[in-house]
Amino acid sequence: MLQPGRITAQDIVKAMNLKPRASQEKMWELVADAIKKRHTHIIEAPTGTGKSFGYLIPAILYAVPEHRKVIVTTHSKNLQDQLAGDLKRLQDAFSEFGISFTYFILKGKNNYLCLDRWCQAYRSVELNLPPVSGEPEDINIPSEVLLAIGDRACEDTEWLVDGNASFNQWTGDLTSLPRTTGISPHYVQALGVSDEYCTDDYREGCPYKNRCYYYSKVKALEMIADIIVCNHALLAFKYVQGLDRDTQSGILTEQLKDSVLVIDEAHELDEAIRSAYEKRLSAIAIERLLQSIEKIDPELTFGFDVHKKLHAIFDRYFPPDKSSVPVTRIEFALDFSLFLEDLRKIVDQAYSIVKCKACELLKSNPYLSPKMKAERLLQVFPELQNRFKIAPTKQTDVELNTKAEELIRRYLWIDESFKSVSGKIKDICDKEEIPPDSEWKMRIDREGTDPNYIYQIVSFPVISAPFLKKLHTSQPFSTIICTSATLSFEKFQRETGIKGHYTSLPPVFDHSRMQIVVYSVNRKDEEWYSMMRDAVKLALARHETVLVLATSLSHIEFLRKTFPFSICVSSKHHNVQTALRELQSRPRGKRLLVGVDSLWTGVNIKGEKGIVITSIPFAVPDDPAVKLRGQYFYHRHNITELALSADDAAMQMKQGIGRLLRDEADSGVIYILDNRVFKYTQFRELLRHFKKHGARIRVMDRSCLNV
Repeated sequence: MLQPGRITAQDIVKAMNLKPRASQEKMWELVADAIKKRHTHIIEAPTGTGKSFGYLIPAILYAVPEHRKVIVTTHSKNLQDQLAGDLKRLQDAFSEFGISFTYFILKGKNNYLCLDRWCQAYRSVELNLPPVSGEPEDINIPSEVLLAIGDRACEDTEWLVDGNASFNQWTGDLTSLPRTTGISPHYVQALGVSDEYCTDDYREGCPYKNRCYYYSKVKALEMIADIIVCNHALLAFKYVQGLDRDTQSGILTEQLKDSVLVIDEAHELDEAIRSAYEKRLSAIAIERLLQSIEKIDPELTFGFDVHKKLHAIFDRYFPPDKSSVPVTRIEFALDFSLFLEDLRKIVDQAYSIVKCKACELLKSNPYLSPKMKAERLLQVFPELQNRFKIAPTKQTDVELNTKAEELIRRYLWIDESFKSVSGKIKDICDKEEIPPDSEWKMRIDREGTDPNYIYQIVSFPVISAPFLKKLHTSQPFSTIICTSATLSFEKFQRETGIKGHYTSLPPVFDHSRMQIVVYSVNRKDEEWYSMMRDAVKLALARHETVLVLATSLSHIEFLRKTFPFSICVSSKHHNVQTALRELQSRPRGKRLLVGVDSLWTGVNIKGEKGIVITSIPFAVPDDPAVKLRGQYFYHRHNITELALSADDAAMQMKQGIGRLLRDEADSGVIYILDNRVFKYTQFRELLRHFKKHGARIRVMDRSCLNV
């Protein structure tokens, strides 16, 4: 089985001291067949299959020797890093048989160090100068963090000095630096490659253009790597949108010709693609722009209360109890066209003030020659050409008067920000670039409390299929493998439009070690929170570790107060791995982990445990995105909004139940506190599925919740 030459997939697994599983061997055959016959295969591979090795080993054995590039996409950067570990192990295993391959973990450009921004930040710290990025809320990065990053960059002299890129060098990925560096998400944002900072024009004159980590090194490694690992968002931005833009040149299509695309965590693909195509504009971005203008000159007046005017535009859409409302493009365009005109006048005033002040400041600097002063001014104000009578140059290495430099940079940021804001408004309102069957809609979200609401305008597609169409119709990828531990074939095809052969592999683990207890309780009952408390107490008394999968932040807040020792993960920004490490250090009876979305799909707790599911994870029914999406599927596929919502909730429920058995030694009980399980076909079928494979199902009433 799988023998190009004399090497088999079993040989590779044995070289890693692993035992091949029957389901994994079946997956090897399916993936190898798809690669050889160049077709699409959708594979549901339950937990324990070993699906990453299930698709990577046949890809290396069959695609790489034929120089067919392999693109692997998964849901998140954390999962990318896990795949990096798997690929390193495979490199070592294959090397024992004289086979080599290269791989590259590709992340979004904002993760990679911008040498120009680093130098600007370091210069500000060393010379004790104010930050010069132009943004109103400049981030002061400690010198020890900047030095640690600089030291790491300087280790790669082969790149910085000679410009030779290789896979054993640092790629400039700031998120890969050790914690001891002191790097934080804020610092990554301030030092990473940014479209706002690194515009096409600025990049042409950047002194680090030929040593840029992203535009030079990453691009070079991406071209020569046998296997590229990206995430779903990057798949959308780089490959899906890239193929849309590639209709004229055909360069990307040629690069991807006859390649293999593996979509891991495929159940997340539809939402990831829709999110990637969303167009957003936050009211904060507009207010930050206005704050920057105020810093140019304290006497610069707007002639009206900008904050009140901006919020008046948004407020009229909202009834008191709503946090998100739908809005039409015409309404939005009319409201913002007049506001943009006023904003443009303010930016023009700032431009005039900066021009006058910069001329005065530079003229007063005795260390600059007239030619140097002219060159710097002409970079920003080309209309002064006749005054100085010389041609501008792209850049100078002269140390400018710092006040003038800061002023000019601040104006450039203002100008770029205005272009960004007006461009986003145009994008949101413009239908020209929208696929005709994508059903784009608009909504306005708000957070916080009156009068400090934070508003965001969102233009979004309700379905991903029109965007993914090019992946499987224009044939840049001759083979597509879609896989996930929980995957509904009909639902996946309906949402993504990706069609192909389908196989559901049998469960790997013995489900007799799983018990599912459904409590026939009504979440609208006045005493429901007391029932949830009692269920968690019961689980803590019976199990070594308890995981609570909540569906609301109010559930988490209640449990935080009721069980002060609980570890709560209330958003996707919390570090789940840190929470798990803390959990393992706790004694029995105190190991309680509570969370929402990220815990439903991204947790692996070994051993015996109890999992409490507070309620069925239905989406909020009056959410405009949920409602508009439901209307689309009803009109196109005759699926009711309720049935669609139940389909989505059942898939998430299956993911949550799947947290119990992750290893051969795992066992425990699932506690479900929702009588709606018996109301919907989707959940009854889910229980039948687990019962068919050996799980014990019990139904209890609330009286059984007493410890």
